[in-house]
Amino acid sequence: MLLANCATLVTALFTGAAVYVTFVEQPARMKCSTEIALSQWRPSYARATIMQATLAILGFLLAVAASLSGAGPVWLIAGLFLVAVVPFYAPSDVEETDPEMPGELTRDLFGHWANLRAVRTGLSAIALVLMIFIGR
Repeated sequence: MLLANCATLVTALFTGAAVYVTFVEQPARMKCSTEIALSQWRPSYARATIMQATLAILGFLLAVAASLSGAGPVWLIAGLFLVAVVPFYAPSDVEETDPEMPGELTRDLFGHWANLRAVRTGLSAIALVLMIFIGR
């Protein structure tokens, strides 16, 4: 039960951060000028990638351990949903954006990034729901 509780905590931390970025940080960033949005995005993305990728992998490992220790297959499935977010942290085209690039092209890249963020948020929310409501 300890492994399951730890997996749930880590998944909740990941999901909370993902929800915050999707529904608060990204919309706020998009209200700024492209230059300001880009200058804020770069350090934010770098730090968030380290934190959230670590949480996703740790949550996956804890969920697998919980499943193997008798918590049931739902924990493995939840862990797989959570670790499925990791490929979405590949280097982004926004990182390579030249600050002199026309604002519309940069904004399109931000839109693509927001879509990836929404997928990560959805996958982690599914994992959390599985852990809380089905895995117990």
